[in-house]
Amino acid sequence: MIGMESSNRLDLFDGIPPRTWVALSADRSRVVATGGTYGEAVDGADSAGVFDPILVMAPPKDGIPVYIP
Repeated sequence: MIGMESSNRLDLFDGIPPRTWVALSADRSRVVATGGTYGEAVDGADSAGVFDPILVMAPPKDGIPVYIP
């Protein structure tokens, strides 16, 4: 997202348990749903009215952080 620093993008994962599927809005500015499986995150995004989310998995606390371009 233009104008958003990388560290701020990783802040989206604050409070989300490791290895949780995360559905982001198309502009990558907010978490619209989470789930224990890919399908749960997609279903949650659909319920939130977001039908084309970006899906990523929250990184393990001791692993490599996810970069969201």
